[in-house]
Amino acid sequence: MIVLNFLNNVLHFLMPKKQRSVAAPTNKVNNNHYHNYVKTKKSYTHVEKLPSASMTIYYVDENGHPLKSFDILNGKLNENTKFIIPDFDHYVLCNIEGDTRVFKHRDNQVIIHYMKLSGKPVNVFFINYDTYSMVKMPEMVLGRFGDAFEINVPSLQGFNIITYSGAKEGYFNDQVQNLVIYYRRSDWNNVERVNYYVKLRKYTPVFNDTAGDIYNVFLPKDSTWKVFYRVKSHNCVWLNIGPNQWIKDLDYAEIHYPFAKQLVDSSSWQITATNYSAIVNNNRVSVPVYNYPYGSCLKFLHANDVFKVTHQIVDNHQTTWLEINDLYFIVDKYVQKKD
Repeated sequence: MIVLNFLNNVLHFLMPKKQRSVAAPTNKVNNNHYHNYVKTKKSYTHVEKLPSASMTIYYVDENGHPLKSFDILNGKLNENTKFIIPDFDHYVLCNIEGDTRVFKHRDNQVIIHYMKLSGKPVNVFFINYDTYSMVKMPEMVLGRFGDAFEINVPSLQGFNIITYSGAKEGYFNDQVQNLVIYYRRSDWNNVERVNYYVKLRKYTPVFNDTAGDIYNVFLPKDSTWKVFYRVKSHNCVWLNIGPNQWIKDLDYAEIHYPFAKQLVDSSSWQITATNYSAIVNNNRVSVPVYNYPYGSCLKFLHANDVFKVTHQIVDNHQTTWLEINDLYFIVDKYVQKKD
């Protein structure tokens, strides 16, 4: 039995095997499948065509005047624009009528409003021509950049207009402009700028103005004071001895060199009257200022300080002294005449 099974297995192994049947390839196409594929592909790649749109943009100032020619943007409806709002010199954006971001309609209109910036102010000063004090508080004139201005010089009660300097008319720009108007007291009939001293013969009252109030002080008898102005008013002659300090021209001795008695061996000095501006021309040296030649040091002048030389003195030691501002003395070693 075992032998028979063995022989059957051997015969089964040696017998030729049947080949499987394989369906032959066909070129027939499933029309329904192809139709669905094309239909799906067409619906996937289809893009709806948007209608065209335009946007007109105007640029105007606060008065509605155009700042430049209008611009026209073209695009598609509901698309975003790439518009950037422009700047204009001396103007600031203040309002936008419309939407510059999207083409909301087929025909869009936008108006962009700008406001002109203010120019720098014109300062107006009212100055006493003789004393350089302020007659009234300064004023400021304002306006838009590029606008014209014209300032009428005002009349002030108790004063006469003498002259003015600066910008009385012009245009507001990016620079501060100044107008200085000079006035003179209407009760001052004659004004002299003087440089001399007075020695008082008695106690003398001091006033804050030629028509003002008296101070509660008296200048001592035999004191010496420098006079800067001599003013003749309607009823009196006044002497100015400092800011807001006036005395009446009554009882004094006029002297031009109050320190002359303290000068030693001055008979051989060469004294020359001068009238020019000068400066200290040394950056490393401070120049001492004396009350008279070889006198006491009162203060120091420094590099580029400007002063007026009123006399030149060459003493018997051949030292040259310069009288400055009709009041003090310096050595001319570090002094240069100003052009």
